[in-house]
Amino acid sequence: MSKTKKAFKMPHTFVIIIFIILVATLMTWIIPAGKYVRVENAAGVTVIDPTQFS
Repeated sequence: MSKTKKAFKMPHTFVIIIFIILVATLMTWIIPAGKYVRVENAAGVTVIDPTQFS
């Protein structure tokens, strides 16, 4: 038996795009989201402190 190695064939563009979308979706479940600290301003309204992101 002769084993011949097949040449690499690039997958279809839609397959690549769907794979990237699936990986990005999975990463949203793995990587935690950050939060801004909320503080109450002088008017009594709760606002976001842009310097306190964690």
